Amino acid sequence: MAAKLVLILPLLIGLLFFTAGILGAYGSLTIATVFIFLALLAFAAR
Repeated sequence: MAAKLVLILPLLIGLLFFTAGILGAYGSLTIATVFIFLALLAFAAR
């Protein structure tokens, strides 16, 4: 599971930055918040 996360994370981050560029500053803040929340959940679920 951890190995898969390490492989997937760069793709997710790239996608997030791409989406943030489209949505603008407000969208990027929202996405960053959601991403941090999901990262914390994944870390807690380990």
